[in-house]
Amino acid sequence: NVWLPRKQAFLVHQGKSIHIVEFQSGKTLHTLENPLRADQIYEVAASPDEKRVAASLMDGRGLWSVGLWDVESNAFLGLQELPR
Repeated sequence: NVWLPRKQAFLVHQGKSIHIVEFQSGKTLHTLENPLRADQIYEVAASPDEKRVAASLMDGRGLWSVGLWDVESNAFLGLQELPR
């Protein structure tokens, strides 16, 4: 889990989704869906301004990639496969 001090919230990844959960209320503020259903999210990180979230993903073939999301729009911005 990753703490987001500006939002007073945590990034929590569970299965194929990333949730931004408010600390005080426990309410989910945003859910970032992984459009690549075969991938599992392993690690998450936020940009310093907390506007973007990156996650490491592994697909069913064992290949790693990094996905990027925009927090405010919940939009998936893209995927970069990592070299083997």
